Amino acid sequence: MLVPKYGVSLNTPSSLLDAFFTRTGLLLTAGSL
Repeated sequence: MLVPKYGVSLNTPSSLLDAFFTRTGLLLTAGSL
C-alpha cells in the first residue's frame, strides 16, 4: 500500500481515507477507459 509512503497513520480519519481511495479509484477507472 502507498499509505505508509505518505506518512498516513492508522489514526487517519476514515473520511480522508475514503476520499483518497475514491479519488484513486476514479483516476484508475478513467485511465482504463
